[in-house]
Amino acid sequence: LWHMNAEELMVIANKRLCKQASPETRRVVQLMCEQVSAVHPEFHKLLVPACVYQGGVCHEIYPCKL
Repeated sequence: LWHMNAEELMVIANKRLCKQASPETRRVVQLMCEQVSAVHPEFHKLLVPACVYQGGVCHEIYPCKL
């Protein structure tokens, strides 16, 4: 059980959906985001990796080159 507000979920999604996160972590966060988006579709475009949210700009040390 994990309690969080929408802003916290967005931050988690932005960081943990990144291609540089481990595949296991990405999968768990993706499932969380899918569950939230099913109930609140307005969040769908917000629960994405940071580089997508920031218009294609990656701020990681080693950019993912989206």
